[in-house]
Amino acid sequence: MPDGLEEAFLQYVNEADPENATPPEGEEPAPANDEPEPAKSEDTPPEEEEDNTDPKNKNVAKKLKTRVPKTLSKIKYGNPQEDQISKAILGRNYVGMYYEEKNDHDLVLKGFRLIEPICYGVGYRMKRKNKKGKYEYVTANKNKQYLRAFVIRDTGLDSDTKKQFKVRRKSVSKTKRIPYFRMFRVDRIQSWFTFDFVFSKYRTLYNPDDECMFKVIASLDYNQFPRGEKASY
Repeated sequence: MPDGLEEAFLQYVNEADPENATPPEGEEPAPANDEPEPAKSEDTPPEEEEDNTDPKNKNVAKKLKTRVPKTLSKIKYGNPQEDQISKAILGRNYVGMYYEEKNDHDLVLKGFRLIEPICYGVGYRMKRKNKKGKYEYVTANKNKQYLRAFVIRDTGLDSDTKKQFKVRRKSVSKTKRIPYFRMFRVDRIQSWFTFDFVFSKYRTLYNPDDECMFKVIASLDYNQFPRGEKASY
């Protein structure tokens, strides 16, 4: 794990906590709720809240004098597991991740990304010309796991994320190619967390049978998006 990633990642997560969030520039904070809480009977025992926070996250939070947001699922440092990725895809959850190639820093642009995970599988298929001049798919890294995702480059420019995320955030991208569909190698994901927020539309050009995947492990069919199609940008 890169030095200082735990602290930086937890700060990144904490910014996304609606309870502690600072409103985006130009927006006023929501008015406080001044209504008194209903009185509780003395015979009613206090409610105990189960705390499943990773002790590592608690230690980092203590160091930063902050807290682990209750609105987020457990932070995963290191490569996410198959069930975590599949669950995020099937649940249509927004995901925050830190992506970096440790052995070749010029190969990918390291940094935080907010994504809509849409397809997960193994093996990367590339389209190349054969000797006859026709295009065919050639599979590389059959044993590597890949994640296809749509990157939210700026939550302030997207109508759905602007409504859900209280803090404006941007994602890094090396190519700036539009639309912002990207393929990520799972072994390069250094940290991962799943937001409670969900996306309900598939992006234009979405393909649940991703042609660049040698084998698809998890994806959603078009009819599993309750609000239909949304334009890519």
